[in-house]
Amino acid sequence: MKTAALNLCIAVVSLFVAAGLAVAALEGVLRTGALQSGGVPWVTPDGAALDAKIDKVNGALAALHPYAFTDLIHAGLGSNDSGYRVAVLSDSFVWGDGLNLGQPWPHKLQRKLNAMGTDVTVQSWGINGWSTRDHLTFLKAVKRDEGSLNVDEVLIGFVTNDPDLGDIVQRQAPQIQIPPRAFMSLFPWADAFLTAQLQAVYESVLDPGAGYGAWEAKLWTDENLESYREVLSELKTFSVENGLPITFVLTPHNPNKSYFEPRYEALKSLLRDVGIPVIDLLPSVVEQLSESGTPPLYRELWANPGDGHPGDLLTDIYAQDVAGILMSRQIETIDTDVVSPSLPEQICTGGEIVVVVPQPVRFDFGPDSYVRLVGRVSASAGAVDALASHAIVQWPDGEAIAYHRNVLAGESPRDYDRVNSTKTEPASKFWADVPGDTDLSDLSLYVKTAAGCTYVAPLSVQTPPIDLMEDL
Repeated sequence: MKTAALNLCIAVVSLFVAAGLAVAALEGVLRTGALQSGGVPWVTPDGAALDAKIDKVNGALAALHPYAFTDLIHAGLGSNDSGYRVAVLSDSFVWGDGLNLGQPWPHKLQRKLNAMGTDVTVQSWGINGWSTRDHLTFLKAVKRDEGSLNVDEVLIGFVTNDPDLGDIVQRQAPQIQIPPRAFMSLFPWADAFLTAQLQAVYESVLDPGAGYGAWEAKLWTDENLESYREVLSELKTFSVENGLPITFVLTPHNPNKSYFEPRYEALKSLLRDVGIPVIDLLPSVVEQLSESGTPPLYRELWANPGDGHPGDLLTDIYAQDVAGILMSRQIETIDTDVVSPSLPEQICTGGEIVVVVPQPVRFDFGPDSYVRLVGRVSASAGAVDALASHAIVQWPDGEAIAYHRNVLAGESPRDYDRVNSTKTEPASKFWADVPGDTDLSDLSLYVKTAAGCTYVAPLSVQTPPIDLMEDL
């Protein structure tokens, strides 16, 4: 009896030792970079850490934007300049999930158009998870709250989960972890790999209806697409009623024709029916990148090793192709003489304003450096009721248009629609971006009122700017 028990203990211990050695060996193999090309999208601990670091920067910049975009500040969302104004409206592909600042394709589009000698303002309007229905809601909300979108054209960057209408629940597979907890710290790479494999088995064998892939497939059923047609029809109506051209731009995140072509053909049929033009970038992506990515995951095209969103190679193609199309059909309408909104010489009497920026933030946006100013305006009694039409931050050799919300409305808060929620912001808040080399000790804020006069006050920066990249 004792011998049998001893043999059982030896067998169990031997099994645990063998399993530990096997996991240790797997950890060593994974750290060499092996098994990265398999069909299961697992992410290494290093990749996950890098992705988290990048998106922490993106999130911090977005938190300083009036609409939580990772974009430069533009008055009234669109620029008040007289050049041609394009807004690119999408989701994480435009917000830049996993990308460094300046790498999303609307930012590259801006630089490519500038390099072609044109004066085009490209706005980057994107929030992670937005669908076409959210895009429409946002456009309506801005038109309602701001009176105008202040752009000449909207390009909607289409992603294959955009037909989401909110009524199909994405059922999440359970997070399957390898016990015990110490396993994760001893063998983090093996833990990430094995967890991903177990997740894949669960979704493909035990519960095929769970996970992202099963959810997206339901978005492309005939029943959901018929409901989606109504959203597209409403979007077309908005376009016509506001004289605002809207074009869909299809942005595939890899060159997999068998995946994208059926979906794109179904979408293009709907767009033709409702009368919305479309730019299909799949042929260009296939032509240029079919040899650059290894299916089925195409990791070489990822935003970074920890994030499967479109990376540099893809966003380059999106920007280059769209720049060429805009140049071919809009070049005659582009005005290269940019004139900032005029400020009347008459200075307002009866009241004064005090302008304070508590903490500027310095950041690199592509190849250029900027300082973001988020400030408050305190107005005396005589200035509180004077409605502001626009505001400008000026310094000795330049100026920047400031986005504002009722900058002279005193200290009372104002509720405004952030599309999916209502948030309270001080009515006296303003935002502006100035070049990184601007002397922050010599800034002034000019506020033009609806009455035609202008309030002027020095802009007081209370503390030196922090660096977005270094100080997070």
